[in-house]
Amino acid sequence: MADNYISCFKNEIPVYMEVRLQELGKDAFRHCRHVVMSFDRYIHELGVTDKHITYETVDGWIKQVSIG
Repeated sequence: MADNYISCFKNEIPVYMEVRLQELGKDAFRHCRHVVMSFDRYIHELGVTDKHITYETVDGWIKQVSIG
């Protein structure tokens, strides 16, 4: 997979995406990829370095995406 992930999860995301690629149809995978890349960018921009994601981090991302 040629995506460039930039967050602290950049090594784990490709493994997850390979699994999702096998499980999902083309359109569902494309949507999943978009969502994962959005979250990856968000936590990178926040400067998250700990691989423990808090409720506040997820909530902030959801609010940002909702305003969009």
